[in-house]
Amino acid sequence: MEVNVEKRREEILKLDLIDDTLGLEDWEIYKRNEEQAWLLVELEKRDSLLRQKSRVKWLEEGDNNSRFFHNFINKRRKRNEILGMLIEDEWREEVVEQTLWKGTCGETYSDFRFCDQACV
Repeated sequence: MEVNVEKRREEILKLDLIDDTLGLEDWEIYKRNEEQAWLLVELEKRDSLLRQKSRVKWLEEGDNNSRFFHNFINKRRKRNEILGMLIEDEWREEVVEQTLWKGTCGETYSDFRFCDQACV
């Protein structure tokens, strides 16, 4: 595959040189366009193959950075954790758990939606 790619590149460069000095005839322009299209397709195939090979390698060997990224995410999660709320100038830690899991009517929620009833 690489040999064909190099041959096509050389052919395109040769035609570009002729175009710069003498100009190209219609059939030469057509040939250069064909060569460029073929080269583009071959390079896309090569990139796709390399991408597939890297995925196979990753699946077989795993990722050395997994522990790093898990630690990074856990630290960020810990940093973003809500430990309490300041309510009427008083810091309350127990309110966070109740607020996250209980609606004002006493229903249990897991996604912060408001209850459908009028809560008093």
